[in-house]
Amino acid sequence: MSVPAPADTMTYHKEMSPPPHEGQQHTNVCVWCQSSLHNRRAHALPEGPERRLISERISPQKILDGSLVCYTCWVRARSILQRQCEVISEETASSAILNSCVWCLCSLNRRRRHSIPEGPERNEIITRIYPREIPPGGLVCYACWVSARRNVKRGANIDKRREDQKHNHRNVVCASCGISLFRRQTHSLPSGPERDEVAARIYPRELPGHALVCITCWTQTIENVQVQQVNEQLPQPRMETIQLDQFTHTTSSSRNCFVPLCTHSERLRVPRCLRKLILTSQKVFVTENARICNEHKSLHNWEFLDQHEFSNTFTKNEMESMLNLAIDVQEIN
Repeated sequence: MSVPAPADTMTYHKEMSPPPHEGQQHTNVCVWCQSSLHNRRAHALPEGPERRLISERISPQKILDGSLVCYTCWVRARSILQRQCEVISEETASSAILNSCVWCLCSLNRRRRHSIPEGPERNEIITRIYPREIPPGGLVCYACWVSARRNVKRGANIDKRREDQKHNHRNVVCASCGISLFRRQTHSLPSGPERDEVAARIYPRELPGHALVCITCWTQTIENVQVQQVNEQLPQPRMETIQLDQFTHTTSSSRNCFVPLCTHSERLRVPRCLRKLILTSQKVFVTENARICNEHKSLHNWEFLDQHEFSNTFTKNEMESMLNLAIDVQEIN
């Protein structure tokens, strides 16, 4: 039978029991968040960027040998390091872009460089590097800048050469008779009765704004305009008249458009083919001195003339002119 130990002996063993190990306490908690690691996933702290980051975050506290962190803090440290690496890589890439030519991508270290201001040179570079874009503050080497300026100048010369070819008489014909103006004396057609005369002569073709005519057609046009002006100024003698039941005629005035109630200011000669059309379709004779505006000149349907009343009293000259016009219509048909 065992004999129990004395009470003082038991007290001695309790008081003299060895103290816990120095590292036992800090291995049971996370070094960063100080949470307990009991029944939790933990991670060691080997030498590396993660250990240095955690050491900076818990300073002035130090990381002892054998210290642990919870898995959450370990993932947090890795995420912070990854974001820092991305920022550093972006800054490095941006610095590399700014230190290289936007066009040829060569390094600008120890090279002459040039900025890219707004202008045709910038547009040329944008076209050349598409689909890449010019970053803010982008630069080009001096060789690429000279190349861009040379291309812009070459393009301007090509455009100028093409523009000159449009006015080259080798490819231009007379707006009136259609003859080539190569090595011929020409004349422009400014706004005035001469231009209206040529426009009426070539109707329904349109007269371009920069049209030219040969000197022969220009002389003939001036003579026709002068004859018309003289005829308008001469007093018309009283002549015998005749009334027709089925035909009417417009006024002989050239002050405004022959269409009644027209308020347009243009006074163009009525083309002969248009006079024929109105005579055959509406039995309305448009006199030679009549004028027309641009709006009515472009019409093809003249049935609205039935709503207006015209004179059916013809003079001898008007009858002869209408018969000549009718004969031309019969020849065409």
